[in-house]
Amino acid sequence: MSDRSRRVSTSSAYLLPVLDRKNLHIAPYSHVTKVLISSGKAVGVEYLQNGRREVVGASKEVILSAGPIHSPHILMLSGVGPRNHLQDHKIQVHADLPVGSFIQDHMILPIRGSINETLTLTYPRSTSVLAKLRYNLLGGGPLSSNGAIVGHSLVETKLNKSSEADTMISFLATIPELWSAMDYGYDGNTKKELLPVRNGRPNSTEGVTFLVQPLNIKSSGTLRIRSTNPFDPPDVDPRYLEHADDVTNVIQGVKYYFKLMKTRAFARVQARPPFLPFSKCSNHKLNSDSYLECLVRHLAVPGSNLIGGCKMGSMKDNSSVVDLKLRVKGVERLRVVDSSVMPTLVSPDLIAPSIMLAEKAADIIKSGQVSKKKITKKPR
Repeated sequence: MSDRSRRVSTSSAYLLPVLDRKNLHIAPYSHVTKVLISSGKAVGVEYLQNGRREVVGASKEVILSAGPIHSPHILMLSGVGPRNHLQDHKIQVHADLPVGSFIQDHMILPIRGSINETLTLTYPRSTSVLAKLRYNLLGGGPLSSNGAIVGHSLVETKLNKSSEADTMISFLATIPELWSAMDYGYDGNTKKELLPVRNGRPNSTEGVTFLVQPLNIKSSGTLRIRSTNPFDPPDVDPRYLEHADDVTNVIQGVKYYFKLMKTRAFARVQARPPFLPFSKCSNHKLNSDSYLECLVRHLAVPGSNLIGGCKMGSMKDNSSVVDLKLRVKGVERLRVVDSSVMPTLVSPDLIAPSIMLAEKAADIIKSGQVSKKKITKKPR
């Protein structure tokens, strides 16, 4: 966010200021289909633009930044990945690497509670004429928030043997439109239990929403291509909650939520969760660990923070795809620069770490070019 409470994206911060550079060419509406590899070197990129196949050559390097799903997807379509998997799809293997073999993601348990005070960020209040005037003239008011998360609490659970927090509780606005981003996969009856409903639509009532999110995820899964069609999305299975510690961390986070509900501040506004008891867990004792695990397994949603598909590591690390300078092992002139190279899932959202990674990659690439110039410079 800017000092005027305006959203700042990587596009507005990094791309727009340099659009006039002569060495910058942007190809909109383009879909990369593969990296072209010849004799162990990346020589260019094939892409489709407006239905036409195009090829662009690379004089120095190809830098793949297609994101945590499509970077490993494109690598495998290009012949870089697990040998047996590529051969199953009759793809020529250029480098036998564990692409897509260590996928991780955060997961989130949303819990919505209602209160009896008119003090929360509801849709009518945040879109009122007064709210719009305050935002446009002063850069303040409810619209100056990010529209969703209004605070975080870092929690140490009983599993945590260090002094670092391992679970995060986030506080969300109660705007029903935000819930459409979190209730995918829920059936109709579950949605009715989770959200107050009026006239068939979520009711914009006063309330508070908690997101319980374990930070030190131990479960990991895979990403695999389904076909050689670049428009056929890959199968992504992070194996959420496969590791018992991940489940236990969420349960401890829910227990912390119950403690918050009993604090003086929340008791004063009569905060209470609307879905207890939850019908699909009625065969468990209310609020027991087995009941809370049932809640977690029914209601937890993806955190959309995927990493690990192009895992970074040393040259001796057989589980890694790129080295410490983000170069794809076994393929010259090819790097991957996005969150897919992260070897472990960091605690916060991946936006800031991904920007940091990109800036570090730029420094690495520039320093390599300077070194080459120094080496090739002829003596006087």
